[in-house]
Amino acid sequence: MKNFLILGILSVITNLALGQNREILRQNKFNSETFKTYEIEVKKKWFDSVKINSSGNVQFVDARADKSKLGFVRMGENLLYYNMVLPEESVGYINSKFQHVLKEASNQNNLKIVIRHLWMSHLITNINPNKKGTPIKEYVSYCYFKADYYDEKNGLVEFIGQLDTVFSRLGWMGNASDKLIKKVLVTALNACDSFVVLSDNPVFSVKLLSDSLENQFNYPIIKTNEPKKGIYRNYDEFLNNNPIQGEFEVMSEKKETYLLSKTIDTAVTNAAWGYSDGKYIYKHLNDSYYKMNRVQNTFELAGPRQITKIYTNEQKFLNMAIDSFFWGLTGGVMTFIFYQTEEKLMRELVPYQLNIKNGTFY
Repeated sequence: MKNFLILGILSVITNLALGQNREILRQNKFNSETFKTYEIEVKKKWFDSVKINSSGNVQFVDARADKSKLGFVRMGENLLYYNMVLPEESVGYINSKFQHVLKEASNQNNLKIVIRHLWMSHLITNINPNKKGTPIKEYVSYCYFKADYYDEKNGLVEFIGQLDTVFSRLGWMGNASDKLIKKVLVTALNACDSFVVLSDNPVFSVKLLSDSLENQFNYPIIKTNEPKKGIYRNYDEFLNNNPIQGEFEVMSEKKETYLLSKTIDTAVTNAAWGYSDGKYIYKHLNDSYYKMNRVQNTFELAGPRQITKIYTNEQKFLNMAIDSFFWGLTGGVMTFIFYQTEEKLMRELVPYQLNIKNGTFY
């Protein structure tokens, strides 16, 4: 997966925002709940070719941190941001679409497909001018998908495998979204017969699985409505709502925002993961700080298109500038190619969502 992402970096260039009426995000006012929705319909006929022989009942279980959407997309005459959604938020909507292909299995077992991650976006792989010199953009739409498979029988569940991959399709997300989600769901179902029940697979009660899913996001930072004031040196301190506490000021100078403290060493303030003012949390990116908004069991922010400084211990950062371009960082600074862009466009912010499980942004 990482190789795929890194290869994608080499061909990525910016999405030219045509027209002057495009939506401009403001970090202190950013709220994805104000975005309009773009619905992706799941159709029963997609699953007509699916064959599942090992299980009499198959159900998707939504265990994502944010169940309200599938990703962001920028579209329309005024280039507004939209939340990509299903017609119904409940995963039961998906489950109702493929029941007609299930057969009664001899062992009467059930299969649970626990969706850990499902996030869609697109990137531009090329821009070529036509005969009139107008740039023609070529897109690749893609979806990150991660799911655990559990075999259930007699009140016990057994972990039998995991599907963790990236699906892609040529074309802009607005046109490719239905075909892409079809590819994801059909592949996930066809994988059901690929996993083998082994004697040494972990087995536990259905209730234990249910409890673990219910409590999987019980991080202190998620459970509190009032984050402690202080500076986070790393992601773990953020998750545990355990910043270094001490007096500090947030200083702004030209294009830089930094922390200044008489009691906390500059080695900490200069390389901080982020900070909390006791009410809001701000993530350190490049030479500034960006306000994070709580969305269900994770966070979102409007951040810079080009990120060169990430302030993490492992120096790992995967992210998607959903409407413009995609890049990945595994450490250090990378140079990006830009085609006929303006400084104003590059200063615009784009939406990101935090993967609360591992600290990456998409």
